[in-house]
Amino acid sequence: MNSGYDDITLDELKQFNLDILAEIRQEKLNAGFPFNGHMYDSIDRERMNIIGASTLALALMMQGKDFPANFTWRTQENVNVPYTAQQVIQLGTAMFTFISTCYQVSWAHKANINAFTEDQFVDLQNYDLTTGWPT
Repeated sequence: MNSGYDDITLDELKQFNLDILAEIRQEKLNAGFPFNGHMYDSIDRERMNIIGASTLALALMMQGKDFPANFTWRTQENVNVPYTAQQVIQLGTAMFTFISTCYQVSWAHKANINAFTEDQFVDLQNYDLTTGWPT
C-alpha cells in the first residue's frame, strides 16, 4: 500500500515532510525580498538592520528631525539606493510582509501535511511543498 515506503509510518512521513518544510521556509526567509524593483537581503542580520533603520526613521519623523542626508540602502545586487525616512519605513513594511507571508505559507503546508490520513499515504508522498511561496 505504501508503494516503496513499506518501512515508514504515516507519522514518520509527516515528520519527514515537516522537516523539509522547515528547511524550505528558512531558505525562502534568507533568499531576499523584492521592494521597488530591487532585491534586498533578508538573513537575520539584515532583518535586524532594516528594523533598526525603520525604527530610527519613524522616531526621527515623530520628533520632527531630519533623516540623514544621502542615506542609501545596498541591494543584493550591490547597488546603493537612496532612501528617505518614509521609504525606509516602507522597506521595513515590505520586509515584514514578506516574512509574514513566508510563515503563513509554511503554516498552511503544515496544516495540510498534518491532515493527511493513512488512506492518503501516496498523496502525502506526492505533496508539493514548493507552492505558494512569495517571490
